[in-house]
Amino acid sequence: MRIVLLTIVLATVAGVLALAALMNRRQPGRDGNLPAARFRLRPRIVALGAACGAAFMIEGGIENWSALYLERDLDATPALSAFGPGAYALAMVLGRLLGQRLGALANDRTLLGGGALLAFAAMIWPHDPVELQAYWSAGGMGHLFWYGAAAVLGCVGYGSVFLAVGLYVRNPIIPAAVLLAWEGASGILPHVLQKISILYYLQSLCPVPAPMDDDAPTLIRLLAAPAAPASRPGAILGLLLLTAFVLWIAGRAVRRMQISYGAET
Repeated sequence: MRIVLLTIVLATVAGVLALAALMNRRQPGRDGNLPAARFRLRPRIVALGAACGAAFMIEGGIENWSALYLERDLDATPALSAFGPGAYALAMVLGRLLGQRLGALANDRTLLGGGALLAFAAMIWPHDPVELQAYWSAGGMGHLFWYGAAAVLGCVGYGSVFLAVGLYVRNPIIPAAVLLAWEGASGILPHVLQKISILYYLQSLCPVPAPMDDDAPTLIRLLAAPAAPASRPGAILGLLLLTAFVLWIAGRAVRRMQISYGAET
């Protein structure tokens, strides 16, 4: 069976290459008198390629190891575990094909909040109806509301930061990497510095705090000292004040911009 599948794959690749050669057989050749183009490796292209490579590596790791995670850690059946990678790949394809259409129909906050609700429904779907009834009776709707609110406010907070960064910096890769490192290391920072990160206020809104991973390095366990969560009104007020401050900075940048109406478009 493996030999048959390998033969089909190789035949398909060969057919695609032959079709591409057939379609380009009448393309004019390169003029020998033209100077050869110099190969120049730009740092920005290298940084972008490294970021894309890391993203695809993480994406592939999630897809490849999800079956083992479902079966070993979540005690799923082999059939359901095998369905996991396929469902993940299907979700990626649908997201890439329909992303622009969904973005035209709804704003970012609606998409992010709707995604959180969909993920919440997927998490509770496999559970027993009796357990679900007990969960709803113990405040499940409150959990649903606050997780959705955290998703929406996270979109507002991070969106305002990247809006301001985009007005000052042409290439957002480096600021995005700095922000990712800052938010990722917020758990081991001093309590005062933790309170100026967006993640601190979003975690304060979540009903259940995120637990420390059992496989986390010992050094991270020793350094991790999460600050006491803020109250929910304080977390909402903190996020809104941070967003207002960042938008004020962005407004100052917009007022300093010069628009040339005489330039041709």
